[in-house]
Amino acid sequence: MREVMTPGVPAAAMRYDAPQTLGMLTMSAEQVASMNTQMATGMTARADKRLQTLYRAIGTLPKLDRLVYMLMLDGQDYTEIAEITGLSAGALRVRIHRAHQKLRNLLHAHV
Repeated sequence: MREVMTPGVPAAAMRYDAPQTLGMLTMSAEQVASMNTQMATGMTARADKRLQTLYRAIGTLPKLDRLVYMLMLDGQDYTEIAEITGLSAGALRVRIHRAHQKLRNLLHAHV
């Protein structure tokens, strides 16, 4: 596992051994959407489009928020995410809440 410095993301998060999740930090929203759509095989065209829209919206989040959100989607619990990112439990909950709000607004505007 190598440590990579990414502006806006704590060094502890870079030690997290999930190349797929961390790789998304440097991708554009379209690249994230494309990669995750390819992973979702066997879905209907409508579900595929919705998933692509969701990941495109996630790709617009600030890097640390994107990391937190992707770790949540990877199934990490709040304690693990707080440890990986170096955030306190309260700061993590605030980031997740704000990311949810931003995604909700983006997705409602897209509909």
